[in-house]
Amino acid sequence: RALAAPAVRRRAQEAGVVSLSEVPATGPGGVVTRADLERFLATAAAAAAADEEGNEAAAAPPLGPGPFAEVVPGAIVPFTPVMRAMSKAMERSLAVPHMLLSEEVEMDRLMALRAQLRVEVEGSLAAAAAAAGGNGGGGKLTFMPFILKTTSIALAQYPILNSSIHESGDQVVYHENHNIGVAMDTPQGLIVPVINEVQNKSILDIAAELNELQYLGKEGKISPERMRGATFGFSNIGIIGGTYTAPVVIPPQVGIGALGKIKKVPKFDESDKVVPAHIANISWSADHRVVDGAALARFSSLWKRSIENPATMLAFLK
Repeated sequence: RALAAPAVRRRAQEAGVVSLSEVPATGPGGVVTRADLERFLATAAAAAAADEEGNEAAAAPPLGPGPFAEVVPGAIVPFTPVMRAMSKAMERSLAVPHMLLSEEVEMDRLMALRAQLRVEVEGSLAAAAAAAGGNGGGGKLTFMPFILKTTSIALAQYPILNSSIHESGDQVVYHENHNIGVAMDTPQGLIVPVINEVQNKSILDIAAELNELQYLGKEGKISPERMRGATFGFSNIGIIGGTYTAPVVIPPQVGIGALGKIKKVPKFDESDKVVPAHIANISWSADHRVVDGAALARFSSLWKRSIENPATMLAFLK
């Protein structure tokens, strides 16, 4: 057990540091000082930011010819299956009175926690992928598992966002499981596979399933069954580019979220000093027939607090 003052331990807990023993100590007798901790957090955040920029560059589509570059100008071609499904979904969404809400969220503590956990878990994720015959898609620990788990925590507190309108048109159906559809960009187009029962899964469970789905998506092997039954939607559009967006609610779901690109910006800290911060914009859309503005704002505030203080997730994990 590392030696540290109570105030330093509180700061470490707020920042999501799992163990102070990982922080290089310079204090007398090996005590971890506040300066040691802040130096460790800054280094972890910088490493995570550099790594994420590399991931985004790798994930972003090339600036050269796109998937339709070979189409002859003036040609008339039929919809692909993905385009056909998207067209039908967008037509249904036109009947939804959308309510939008956006706000900024600080990512620094989550970045530090992710950087810390990656060292511990990416090996086991890669081993699990190899044991699955390569269908696990690798061993990456991205932000999405944390984001989806946080979304599930918020859905548990505001179940109206995890509901749907009954076919009768005057009843609300509350769903037991948090089945979150995750938008993925694939060579075949945009698809939305579903992570089922997120409330019952760990961060590692979600990470392994996302890696598998991303692999299957690139190979065009995601079955229709894995794209059904979503009760809420989420898109990490920032991986490709974009700060704000207005995500489209897909019936029978009544809510969807979208995270924009993480940016490093100056901000004022509690002492009114200008410090660097990593900020992303979260955008929510909800069906205003059943979700009012107060519910969406409170849901978003809880989600934001959990992302900015990821250690609080521990209180909700089963």
